[in-house]
Amino acid sequence: MSQINVDTIATAAGVEQARLVQVVNATYNTYDTTTTTCGLDNTIPQISELEEFMTASITPTNTNNTLIVQFQAPVGMNSSSGPFIVAMFQDSTANAIAVSATAENSGNYSQTNHMTFIKTGSIGTSSTTFKMRYGSDGGTTAINGTSSAQLFNGCPTATLTIWEIRA
Repeated sequence: MSQINVDTIATAAGVEQARLVQVVNATYNTYDTTTTTCGLDNTIPQISELEEFMTASITPTNTNNTLIVQFQAPVGMNSSSGPFIVAMFQDSTANAIAVSATAENSGNYSQTNHMTFIKTGSIGTSSTTFKMRYGSDGGTTAINGTSSAQLFNGCPTATLTIWEIRA
């Protein structure tokens, strides 16, 4: 993981807009497939329903700051998969805090899935870990390739970035 420290984000006139406190970034470029399922229904995905593939941890510096968590990944599925489902979890909480479903058309293909989660209020100052888990409601799904093959010799990369912004 890498970390970037910046003092201030300001307009051209020098008016402070936000203060970026820290950035934590995790990457995952391993090709992986799963047949783990999660129902495509009106319930919150549970941590036991999907396969974990990456995490990132941050220790906020002030309980009143804001965390912005961004995720992107090249994903793939086969024609029998149904939507690719990716969910974000925090620490040991069973319920997903964010979820995205990417529809499949037909055949075996790859596309990119994006997600942003913003945590405000009392975020605490203890280390917290965000966990990404994936699967579908049936069939085979993949990270960094299609459901049947790795693409581009390992160049596709999933990223999970956490930004801490001063209150």
